[in-house]
Amino acid sequence: FVNIFYKYSYQIYAFQDTRKRKEQYVTSWQPRYFAYPKRTSVLFDFVQLSLLITKGRHQSVSLVEEAMTEI
Repeated sequence: FVNIFYKYSYQIYAFQDTRKRKEQYVTSWQPRYFAYPKRTSVLFDFVQLSLLITKGRHQSVSLVEEAMTEI
């Protein structure tokens, strides 16, 4: 699931572009783990993670972020 999210989530966050820009500064990449509570949806948690990563890029509150705060 994470690989699919990385490849196709370009509209949410450009992971590939960020990695290309940072490759000049980073000599080796190490995998990281994503832990989430057992009773939650991994998709829901990835949406929250994406909102956290992109916070600050958009000054206005998006429809998705507004819906997430209501849940």
